[in-house]
Amino acid sequence: MSDLLSKTLFVAGCQCLDLLWWTVNEPDAPELVPDLSLKHVFQQGHEVGELARSYVPGGTLIDLPHGAVDARLAGPFRCSPLHRSTS
Repeated sequence: MSDLLSKTLFVAGCQCLDLLWWTVNEPDAPELVPDLSLKHVFQQGHEVGELARSYVPGGTLIDLPHGAVDARLAGPFRCSPLHRSTS
């Protein structure tokens, strides 16, 4: 596992230190397998992500694993300039 602290691990640690330990040290433990209702919540999250991307046409989805830092940084991604309101 990567030494990087992901958002998932951070949130797990905020929720429960035991959950963080299990996630880092025994990620395949049966206690960490999501049940049907949690899988449904995950599916809803994916659907919200797809809907959000439809509201921002021309955006780039960076669909790489969390640990692929070099690949994320090497991608041909350009950021649009930010415009600030003058009022």
